Amino acid sequence: MTRKDAVLALFAEANPVPDPRTYARQTESSAPLETPEQWRDPMEDTRLKSAEPAADSPRRRNWPIIGVAAAAVVLIVGLGVWTLLTANESEPAAPSTREEFGEAMLTAFDSHDGDAAVTLLGTDPDIDVFGTDTPDELRDLAGWFEAVEWRFDSQGCTTSGAEQVTCGVRQRNEWSEAVQFEPVFAQLRLDVADGQITKVEYEFDFSAWSPNVFEPFANFVVANHPGDVQTMWRIEDGFAPKLTEDALALFDQYSAEYAEAVAGG
Repeated sequence: MTRKDAVLALFAEANPVPDPRTYARQTESSAPLETPEQWRDPMEDTRLKSAEPAADSPRRRNWPIIGVAAAAVVLIVGLGVWTLLTANESEPAAPSTREEFGEAMLTAFDSHDGDAAVTLLGTDPDIDVFGTDTPDELRDLAGWFEAVEWRFDSQGCTTSGAEQVTCGVRQRNEWSEAVQFEPVFAQLRLDVADGQITKVEYEFDFSAWSPNVFEPFANFVVANHPGDVQTMWRIEDGFAPKLTEDALALFDQYSAEYAEAVAGG
């Protein structure tokens, strides 16, 4: 006898299969068995009971309700977490100090976000930034910042007086990077009162910027696209950029052309 057969024999000895005739005698009917057809399979009742649907108990009836409630809780919690995360991403904290207002304005300039810049302003601000003097013009100026790829690297902000904050800036754009001219220093000055900017000014030393950066680009446009000079600049206003869609498209196109021309020698 193999080891497997020995194990099976021990199992059979410990779990004898009841005689069907003996099992049948234990049923409700005590009539003597007369034919083999009256013998009952000892597993028959078990199969029948398992096939029949069990009567619903209060606990079983509650399971669907509990499941739906749990799913609802998970959904609500998930939506709450998602709302908090997206709110934190799309709604940064509003500035509260003058230094924070200065950094927020520079961030808006550097990211070319005119709406963000205007949001920081009060109802009737005093504006002097690259020839603009109204909130709408300041918003549109962001389009020019983007077209010429302006970058404003903050050098920190300091407060003075009761309302003023001054931020140092290193400015550069596509023209200056094309000729590899070092970023020039500029200043952003703001007046902040009652949680709003009431005055914004931007100044830098044009004496170094003009001959090394601006004039080479302007001369390139005059030489290669003379008919577009009036479309791009307000000549009578110190060559302040025009902020129309046509002008911004030309600044974008010709800045890229200029960079390619300089790179090609």
